[in-house]
Amino acid sequence: MIDVIDLLGDRDVDAHSCIILTYEVDLTLYDLHTGKPIEMPGTYDEMSPRSFPNYPGGTSRQRWHRELLRAAMESEGYTVYEAEWWHFDYKDWKEYPILNIPFEKLGATVQSSALPPEYTTPVKPFRIVGDVYYVGTQGLAAYLIKSPDGAVLLDGTLEQNGDLIEHNIESLGVPLRQVKLLISDHAHNDHVGALAQLKKDTGAPFAASAGDQYALEHGWPRGQFNYTPTGFPPITVDRVVSDDETIHAGSIAVTAHLTPGHTPGCTSWSTTVHEDGRAVNVLFLCSITVAGNVLVKNGVSPNIVADFTNTFNKLQGMKADVVLTSHPEMADVLGREARHQPGHRNPFIDPTELATIVGHARKDFAESLASDSTMALKGR
Repeated sequence: MIDVIDLLGDRDVDAHSCIILTYEVDLTLYDLHTGKPIEMPGTYDEMSPRSFPNYPGGTSRQRWHRELLRAAMESEGYTVYEAEWWHFDYKDWKEYPILNIPFEKLGATVQSSALPPEYTTPVKPFRIVGDVYYVGTQGLAAYLIKSPDGAVLLDGTLEQNGDLIEHNIESLGVPLRQVKLLISDHAHNDHVGALAQLKKDTGAPFAASAGDQYALEHGWPRGQFNYTPTGFPPITVDRVVSDDETIHAGSIAVTAHLTPGHTPGCTSWSTTVHEDGRAVNVLFLCSITVAGNVLVKNGVSPNIVADFTNTFNKLQGMKADVVLTSHPEMADVLGREARHQPGHRNPFIDPTELATIVGHARKDFAESLASDSTMALKGR
């Protein structure tokens, strides 16, 4: 069995060259059983006639492999360079500008241009319930829990929102150094991208689950997806939390509830605040959507279906007066704020919301699983 391996090395880019990751690629085939490159008539970067894509020498099997690679690349719009069987240029490359973007920045650059504008649109911070405040953007949530002896911040949104989140925190009268604990719900760039900056500027320790620790500390989400994920600045996990573990930051207590599926370490958090003289249970719900995760034959998270199922069952048995989500529209956070009027019942207090969200997510999951199963049977 064969597959493609990228052999592109470090190259200088100049105004007369098309050597750039988007338009040019050097690659060969390798054997999935041995992990070694397939033999071709000539070796990679060999400066001899054996490197020509039409060189008649070598064994018939070597030539067959070379033509197999060429046919696969040409079917995707690439053309082979006349002197190197391994070198392919994408069609119309001369029509595009020459760029010199480091490989590790390429994904972030592409995704940033495609991000919904609301992900970076400022929102004036507002109180939700008790001492819980919204300090995120129009499309991505970040929550601050205040107390006289410090604060806890959940999520940081995108890397480029770091200064905005810090401004929102300070606008509530909380100096950055008064933030005593950072937590997050899951290791995706749109929720933890700014946490490295926030950790540095607040000096606060960061707590997360073991399931997401590797992703957080390496700046790359773990999983198998039907899209290309985007990295984020790595952030050191200072404390690994277990299921139902409660941690304290001054007088604030938050409890971790492991709800894997969306990521291996997806963590929902709960706390108790007071509103109108009574205790209110607040749940910061980790994402429970499939959102591009491969559900069938997932080589990275083989237990992903069981994880989602167990999470739905766990959440179905939990109670929450207020549910807050990392994507605010999932719990109508901004809509509820618009309806929040002094002297009237707080619209964020809705004990039915958790069951509603879980019910919708369970239905969407079942549909995604059926679709993935059908595609797997067709040999996707």
